[in-house]
Amino acid sequence: MKLRKITSLTALLSFILMLFTSIILYIVPHGRVAYWSDWSLMGLDKTQWGDVHINMGLLFLLSIGLHIYYNWKTILAYLKDKARRLRIWTPAFNVGFVLTGYSWREPCRPNHHREPARRLWRILVRPMGCPCPPFPGPWRRKDSRWIRN
Repeated sequence: MKLRKITSLTALLSFILMLFTSIILYIVPHGRVAYWSDWSLMGLDKTQWGDVHINMGLLFLLSIGLHIYYNWKTILAYLKDKARRLRIWTPAFNVGFVLTGYSWREPCRPNHHREPARRLWRILVRPMGCPCPPFPGPWRRKDSRWIRN
């Protein structure tokens, strides 16, 4: 067996599984709701999905490190010009650098996708006098209204 093939396939499979667990963790109920409702998917609860995600991430980092080690000559060849001199700021490197820098911009607010649900709650459910707080978290009752602590 060739270690380069094993390393590349391990990196690919761990990336795919990490992507899958990322999607699962994105749609999992927010906060403690997953624990209160005994949420599970495919026999795993929220904590177990997080553990699988962390393990896949560590396996991915290890396999990518080995992948870079085994393909170091090829990586250096990507950074050389036609005269075979090492040039770090090649056009391909510049594009990769800009794309990476763009991904480091200010991230969007976490849970921004939950805002429409909160607005719906305020419009539809709260006027009916529901005795429960709108969402899990530090809420308290004051003057027949729910307010955040």
